[in-house]
Amino acid sequence: KAGDRACIEAVTGRRYEDVERDLRKLAQLDDSPVLRIGDIWKAKAPLELLYLFAPALTREEIRRFFFTALAVLVKPDPALELEPDKRWMAAVYGHVREESGIVIESIVDSLIKLRLYAEDTERHDLMADVDQLVKGLLENANGDRWLSLCGVLRQLAEASPDLFLSQL
Repeated sequence: KAGDRACIEAVTGRRYEDVERDLRKLAQLDDSPVLRIGDIWKAKAPLELLYLFAPALTREEIRRFFFTALAVLVKPDPALELEPDKRWMAAVYGHVREESGIVIESIVDSLIKLRLYAEDTERHDLMADVDQLVKGLLENANGDRWLSLCGVLRQLAEASPDLFLSQL
């Protein structure tokens, strides 16, 4: 989806085609850290890769990730524009998110992994970033926001349990 590519470009600061070219090169290596299934690229051991590469991440790269994550997660679910009895057919009516469920799940899964890494390595800046994102999503959230996030609430709770519980 175009929204997925836009997310990759926003996080990396590079064109999607350049990122994909680099992933294809990585995939050719013996014991490659990435694999491609159809059109989907996956890290074979994402937490291991995070521990390996996180110390080299710049503050700007981290900022871009959190900015993109917030921009994606704060968007209302277009299905909410439909009458409640028609929402289950949102895709048929063309009321779908710009980003795929895979990208949205990857974003919230990354928040959990960043939290685990931050706690283990005492990276208080990353813990604060995760907490700030969850707070930004849930503080004073209206019904539409909660409904839009219903598919990722468990992951948000796991990424920032104390902050999540304080917003209930």
